[in-house]
Amino acid sequence: GIYDISFLNAMPNMIISQPRDGQLLRELMESAHSWGQPAAIRYPNLATGDAQGPLSSRQAGKGELLHKGKEILIIGLGHMAFTGLEVCEALKQKGYNPTVMDPIFIKPLDHELLDKLLVTHHKVITLEEHSVCSGLGSIINHYLMSNGYNEVQTLNFGIPEVYVAQGKHAELMDELGLSVEKIVLRIEQEFLLDIEQN
Repeated sequence: GIYDISFLNAMPNMIISQPRDGQLLRELMESAHSWGQPAAIRYPNLATGDAQGPLSSRQAGKGELLHKGKEILIIGLGHMAFTGLEVCEALKQKGYNPTVMDPIFIKPLDHELLDKLLVTHHKVITLEEHSVCSGLGSIINHYLMSNGYNEVQTLNFGIPEVYVAQGKHAELMDELGLSVEKIVLRIEQEFLLDIEQN
């Protein structure tokens, strides 16, 4: 499950999505019949709440803003969008105010929303529970390079090139550097936040 984006992304006309919660999972499953293309809906082996509200129709390739900030863009895929919101709160305590985006769709990406955000956000952080070598981060990096966003800096978080052992999810995420605390620490150490603080 941590390598599937790499081979699914190579398939023409394939739609790849990942919901952040049970509500969105139900909406994607209901909407997938209308897309008229092969579709893969990724989901983790984690508990989630069931849909509580009315189901909205989801258009393929449309993401969502979860928090509007400035300069720093955090893109959290699936349940990692919640990690992104926690990282955002931690950075806000340090005087920064990142924007948090849930792409929902890995393929096709929401280019319209991404292009709009990249006008004012020049530091991009991607969060995913997938191989960092071939997942959302590499797709975002390729998009930036292919479309002339040469001034945008990126920092990708994901599963490193290791065989992941069995264990409790929270403990494994911490070992892999994907806990909120370790993400924030790495951002501070490696991703120079040489921007004006709020």
